[in-house]
Amino acid sequence: MIKLENISKYYYSANAVVPALRKIRLEFQKGEFVAITGESGSGKSTLLNIISGLDTYDEGELYILGEATSHFDDDNWEEYRKNKIGFVFQNYNLIENYSALYNVESVLLIQGYEYAQARKMAKELLGKVGLKGQANQRTSKLSSGQKQRLSIARALAKNTDIIVADEPTGNLDSENGHQIMELFGKLSKDKLIIVVTHNYEETAPYVTRKIRLHDGEIVSDTQVNDSLCQPVEEEVNRTKEALPDSTEGKVVKDGRSRKADSRIAWRFTRMNIATQPRRVILFLCFLLFTAIVSYIFLGEISSNIDDTFVKDYDARAFLNGDNTRIIVKKADGNAITKEDLGAFQRIKHVVMADQYDYANDINYYINLGVDYDYTYQPKESVNDVAPEKIANFLQATKFMKSDTCISKKDLSTGRLPKARNEIVLWSKDESVLDSHLPCYFTSQNMWGYDNYYMADLTVVGLLKNESSQVYFSSELCDMLSAALYDDSYNIGMSMNIRTGEYDVNLSFIPVIGDNKENGELKVSSALADNSIYTLPGEAKINVYRGNKEDSTESNGEEYEGYVLSDYNPYSIKFIEVSKEFFNQLCDYQSNQASLYMKDYIYTDYVLRKLKDMGYQAISPYRVCSVEYNPWKVDMRNATLVRSLLVLLIICLLEIMIIGSFLRIKHKNYLVLASMGMNHKTIQWMNYLELLVYTAIALLITVACADGMNLFGFRYLRNMMKYYNLLSYAVFVAFNLFMITATVWFFNRYLKRKQKWS
Repeated sequence: MIKLENISKYYYSANAVVPALRKIRLEFQKGEFVAITGESGSGKSTLLNIISGLDTYDEGELYILGEATSHFDDDNWEEYRKNKIGFVFQNYNLIENYSALYNVESVLLIQGYEYAQARKMAKELLGKVGLKGQANQRTSKLSSGQKQRLSIARALAKNTDIIVADEPTGNLDSENGHQIMELFGKLSKDKLIIVVTHNYEETAPYVTRKIRLHDGEIVSDTQVNDSLCQPVEEEVNRTKEALPDSTEGKVVKDGRSRKADSRIAWRFTRMNIATQPRRVILFLCFLLFTAIVSYIFLGEISSNIDDTFVKDYDARAFLNGDNTRIIVKKADGNAITKEDLGAFQRIKHVVMADQYDYANDINYYINLGVDYDYTYQPKESVNDVAPEKIANFLQATKFMKSDTCISKKDLSTGRLPKARNEIVLWSKDESVLDSHLPCYFTSQNMWGYDNYYMADLTVVGLLKNESSQVYFSSELCDMLSAALYDDSYNIGMSMNIRTGEYDVNLSFIPVIGDNKENGELKVSSALADNSIYTLPGEAKINVYRGNKEDSTESNGEEYEGYVLSDYNPYSIKFIEVSKEFFNQLCDYQSNQASLYMKDYIYTDYVLRKLKDMGYQAISPYRVCSVEYNPWKVDMRNATLVRSLLVLLIICLLEIMIIGSFLRIKHKNYLVLASMGMNHKTIQWMNYLELLVYTAIALLITVACADGMNLFGFRYLRNMMKYYNLLSYAVFVAFNLFMITATVWFFNRYLKRKQKWS
């Protein structure tokens, strides 16, 4: 069954070569119960380790079932240890954190038994060695004698043809020692039992052969107890019945699939988690730390990838540089309708849609002392006593929005605007309802730097939610932006006013004046000369469309008008006309809308949806951010480098620290290998266990981040805006990479350790 031909083994040190075994020639057969004796250092344990496949030999040949083993690789030895031989070690080789039941169950699971069958058999075997009451006791809490019995129960669980035992009764009392030897004696009727012992007297009644070693050589090999050499059939049958059948309940045999390896690994993973709560907490705490750090710094990287943030905004094309703004047109250039607005507002992440996009580039100033103030200077005419009041605009940060952005449900009281000069705003004081407020309007890119429009507005509704935004009537927004609807800079209007010797030819922006009859005009006296302040009289207006530079009197349409009096002396571009005349001049409808998103991060999504719906759309913030700002670029690069360095450090720390935690329990893996668990299954087990911890850590991190975001942590809220599906995929992939790399390095270490051991 087992044959050793001139086996020699040497141990090497820095200065010497020590022979452990020399030219050992032995042969063992099934049915033998062999006792190997000799003083300490004689080579007993070395011989046993070579027979059991736990150690290598340097010379000679070892035959198992007639097959030479010199060519065996790791897989062959794993298969041999798993299916051909059982072990009872001098130092127990038990997994200390497992219960007694788990230790026996482990070897049966490695053999390929179903979980339920393995548990049933394990309980029976514990009863046979007197440990039934300690089945759920942690192995580290067992006495030395109990640990040895557990080791024997585990060896018996394999039900192999060969059992080797190294001092199996060394920690047992005399009575229990005799019971174990008696059991070995019965097992030897149809098995090969090899026992190393220093107490031959205890084994003498049961062994059939005695081998004595001295200095690595055989000094005697004798047959004893000849009457025990021939098995009695009934006794053999009784012994077989006392042990589990070697095939019943097995579902995995030699050459089992990768799926089977992973299933066994998963079972052991669950056992490890259940039996090592402190280790679980330790791993979870560290992995949670690395997950949180990686979440934060991957978010930093995501939020700094967009180049738009490191460019300066150029307001010449679009004065309103709100980065949540999207400008939309129909592909055919037709007017934007209410139905279009409804379609826009149904797009995910869109919070507001304004039918009058051009008005969104007009600044308004409504709060005296905050948005604007006045200065006074004497008039040039000596007859004028009252000083002239001049408006000074303090901050151009507020932009018009029309009442198409809101609905009745947005109001706490009042109504939506109906007339041109009606507005809705927010205020705690309901007394402002129906009050009148002067409001100024400017637009540098539409009207130039020196022109403004002023209107007296009436508050007709109050917003429900606090906001600094004022919502103006659609009519007012339409009026102030009508000059842009045909894509020209404005509607150029040349006026020829004949008053004495003065001829005036300038471009104008028409606005509606109340109580004006068709053909009546109101213009600035500054058109003519600073010394003339009143220009009443007849006037002719030539209206043209197109580029201002290309305009001539001959390409326009002429209207008759009459100048009534002075108007906006410092805003000479504006001309006040009747509503009928305005409609003749500006018979247009808004063909461009503005959408406002929850956040800039949704720009690509909204643009893509609009394109799919057949609209043309741009982000003015992106279009107008063209020049890199060196300071912003340097800050962004510094942030990216810092984030990448932190992630690299975290990765290295995880590999080192988690690897160190794993090495603490490396003995457990060697024990499993000695029981026949192949290295692939051990690898699977390590991956699965750490992946479970990592998955829990990732879920906790994301849940905590979402919770903190809901409670208004500003830093997290700003960062989480950039976490989309791809960002979360990168976050998960990075943490999986870290843990996979950690386990990979540990598995390599474990394989080297196993070979060394």
